[in-house]
Amino acid sequence: MPSGYSSVRPDVVYEEDQYDLTEDGRIPIPYRRVAKYQDGNTIDWLHEEGLERERNHALQSQAGVRGVLLPALESARMWFIVIVTGIGIGVVGAWLDVLVKWLGDLREGRCSYGFFYSLSACCADVDAHFILEVRPSPIARLLSGTYHYAKTVPEIKAILGGYVFDGFLSTWTLLIKALGLALSVGSGLSLGKEGPLVHVACCMAFLISRIFKEFRHNEAQKRRVLAAAAAAGVSVAFGSPLGGVLFGLEELDTFANESDVMWRAFVASAVAAVSLQWVNPFGTAKLVLFQVTFSSDTWRAFELIPWVTLGVIGGVLGSLLIRLNVEIALYRRHSVLGDWPILEVVSVSAVTAAISYLASIVFARASVQTSELVASLFQECDISKGDYHGLCNPTAMGQNIFLLCLTAMLKIVLTAWTFGMQVPAGIFLPTIAIVSLVVILFELTGALSHVLPIMIGVMTSKWVGDAMGKDGIYSVWIAMRRYPWLPPTDFRDQGETGGNIMKPLPHIIAIEDGVTTVGELKDALNEHHFHGFPVVDSHQEFVGYATRQELITLLERRQLSDSDSVKKCTFSQNYLRVPIDERVDLSDALEDSIVQLRKEVPLELVVSMFQKLNLRQIIFTHAGKLTGLVTKRDVVNLLTNHFPHAAALAQQTPRSAR
Repeated sequence: MPSGYSSVRPDVVYEEDQYDLTEDGRIPIPYRRVAKYQDGNTIDWLHEEGLERERNHALQSQAGVRGVLLPALESARMWFIVIVTGIGIGVVGAWLDVLVKWLGDLREGRCSYGFFYSLSACCADVDAHFILEVRPSPIARLLSGTYHYAKTVPEIKAILGGYVFDGFLSTWTLLIKALGLALSVGSGLSLGKEGPLVHVACCMAFLISRIFKEFRHNEAQKRRVLAAAAAAGVSVAFGSPLGGVLFGLEELDTFANESDVMWRAFVASAVAAVSLQWVNPFGTAKLVLFQVTFSSDTWRAFELIPWVTLGVIGGVLGSLLIRLNVEIALYRRHSVLGDWPILEVVSVSAVTAAISYLASIVFARASVQTSELVASLFQECDISKGDYHGLCNPTAMGQNIFLLCLTAMLKIVLTAWTFGMQVPAGIFLPTIAIVSLVVILFELTGALSHVLPIMIGVMTSKWVGDAMGKDGIYSVWIAMRRYPWLPPTDFRDQGETGGNIMKPLPHIIAIEDGVTTVGELKDALNEHHFHGFPVVDSHQEFVGYATRQELITLLERRQLSDSDSVKKCTFSQNYLRVPIDERVDLSDALEDSIVQLRKEVPLELVVSMFQKLNLRQIIFTHAGKLTGLVTKRDVVNLLTNHFPHAAALAQQTPRSAR
């Protein structure tokens, strides 16, 4: 047996073993332990990575040609998932664009000679005797809600960080999210499609990866696939392959230091972009969503003043948007709106429609969809191309400025309210109507000649926004929903140690090896819904850490009767003195790898270890005796305690314990 299996215990039952014939016989390649992760838990990164290393070692240890072909086949499977996901999200995203355009045009009327034609297609070659019947349709607005909460990027970030939420990536979720995305964006609500497309891409990658056992049974590998898929979703949303990769680096930072994951993200983004261009939903045979043309590509130094001014305004408005969105989310949770999500969607849709169609709000009325408004703002004034809703009228300069400012304010309020309703909603496109993002903006418009002023404007906006609050809208929503996600911030302590945040021994529910009975253990599992329990002997010597799910699984597998409730639970060989008919061996429930520290270590080191090693807990011991523990939840609370509304939108009442 290869040396890589030294840590695999033969008595552990695996859910499914794959056997490859070798000269020595059959070598088991384990995937994971029996106890599956339940939704709401976090994965054991050390265990998952360990199993993957052992599996790779077993494949490479095969004799002869098999030792070369099997690892290559493994790599080919990963690239197959990445490429197929890129093609799938590219094609699906393109046809969603077509569907969104058609649904949006239904608000203006229907084509009298071709029901499935969009407004531009209907009027492209129409003769004078054909009439476009203007019959506003409220259907797209009224059907834009889905019953379940439409989660997007915050949940994806939490999942990539180790949070288990498989129901979020199911087949039904994919179908409902795709349909809801088309209806919500086509309805004219102040929202974008990038967040939902990231979710759709991750659902596709999740379902495709389940074809192969190594991805179906290894949570770490699954998340590497999802990271590449998320980048492809952003690429399709904007036709921006580089922007998709940068989005993965900046927002989905779990694998930012793994070059192979970033390469897969780039390939997935590029393949998705090529697929999008092949379908050609914009009718331009280009990836550029908002084509920009200039009579002159040069810019002058004095123009930096308005660029910097826009950056300051953007930073202020961005911070205002986040704070307003938080307050609205809290109001929704604690008011009657929380009990009537569909009514809220219908009401906000009606208000958005009413405001958009007010005759005085010319821009909002003429460009109900955010994408159309942004496209008009990117156009250059040209007499041969016509006037874009009065934007190029030199005699209406003051009126245009007033209407644009008013439209921006309305967009801020509508976006702050819409993002968080139970509809698929993205935040990028609405904010582009107010303030923009650098690389995505370059690829959206092709305005590469203005790289420097755009970067200066965005940097100014970033500095101003950070001065008013460093939390982005995704981080805020993660904190409010109390997902166990660690922000990648550099934490600096003020002389505190690990003992400042650890739970001391008197506040810990521990299992005594050879003392705790089966009945007492079952009572503890029913009463305390902790992720796990430390195991100590009668002298408080630390034995190990047993996870809740493994304990439950082992107790069920033992098929214990009521008469077995008085038997002692043993976790080590130290209690062989307990008669075999009076004990139940639960040593398989202990974690394979546990980090132990002294409570005197700097708090900064504790936080850094959780961030870099993806730990679920750290045990504090002194001379082998348990003194306390700190969990990932404790560190999350530490890094989010500056936010006054942390856990305000949690699904369950936060527990006082870890």
